[in-house]
Amino acid sequence: MTLGGEERFLLDTTNPLTYPSLAPSHRHAAVELFDDWAGGLLPVGGMRTLGIYLNRSPRPARDLSSYVESTGSRLFRSLQPRQWLDLLYGDRLSSSFAYGIALGLAYDVQERGAIEASAIQNEIKVGVTLGGPARLLDLSLGLQRVGLTDGTLEQTGGSGLLAEARGRWRIDERTTVTPVAAIELTAYGLSPETRERTRVKAGVAMSVRPTPSVLAIAGILVEADETGRTPTPGAPNLTDRVRVLPALIAGGEVGVGSMVFRLGISHRNLLVDRDVLLRDGSPINNRSSDTDMDVSVGLGFVFGDLLLDGVIEKDFLRDGPHLIGGSRHGGGILSTLSLTYQL
Repeated sequence: MTLGGEERFLLDTTNPLTYPSLAPSHRHAAVELFDDWAGGLLPVGGMRTLGIYLNRSPRPARDLSSYVESTGSRLFRSLQPRQWLDLLYGDRLSSSFAYGIALGLAYDVQERGAIEASAIQNEIKVGVTLGGPARLLDLSLGLQRVGLTDGTLEQTGGSGLLAEARGRWRIDERTTVTPVAAIELTAYGLSPETRERTRVKAGVAMSVRPTPSVLAIAGILVEADETGRTPTPGAPNLTDRVRVLPALIAGGEVGVGSMVFRLGISHRNLLVDRDVLLRDGSPINNRSSDTDMDVSVGLGFVFGDLLLDGVIEKDFLRDGPHLIGGSRHGGGILSTLSLTYQL
């Protein structure tokens, strides 16, 4: 996403996967051509909506994959759990109340003779939208369950809790203020290891649409991410803390005829702490700070209800212009490319 990379500040076809109650408002069929996933939200009568997505790569599945590749046996580390399936159902009961339910499954299994390694993550998310048209509140609550198996070890795993809230307050016909807050608590590990993670995020943004073809967004986010990991007995305990103080986000889009140009900027200040508790009880603390900025440019083509949308690849001019090839993703000018049809 090119508008600053923060979908919580936006209202588009990606948000029903964060807030399932938005499903009746964003009926569409979409294909992500380079990242190889597809899905859509289809009407099933009235304001009821059924959604299905295949082969996505959301953050909880990426977190599980990152944990797996650094833990356990070689067979276990070869696992690549990916989100096989997402199912959504949403219904708008009135002009001021809508609800939605989303189910997700990430899974991978490897067998070598009689030895098996597997990682599975189930998620259920329930959301409601209340209020307005001038004042709306989107709420989402998710529960995760993780199961891990590595050879002859006893099957282990854990669970997680995700909660998000977003307000949408229209100041006037052109201006909307969007406060957001989210918390994520996960605890799982391959026995006898334990791993606990806490993420907290809060922010506020303002979007302005001075004309129907122009949109501008500016926001600020703060974030805290703490991961505690207790390895096998006798190894040191590790605690990593990452704080974002703050992240500045800005983005805009301009429509010119059938084309849409987008620009997004995200700037973050990072403070990173690593605490190590040795076997003899001696603590070691390492602290570092960093800053990063990400700038992305998007290009879209609108043909009625059909939108062809992508992010321009920064390296496509490095060796001369490439219409085919030249991209890290093999796509030439555009590093990502999606095709969306609004139903």
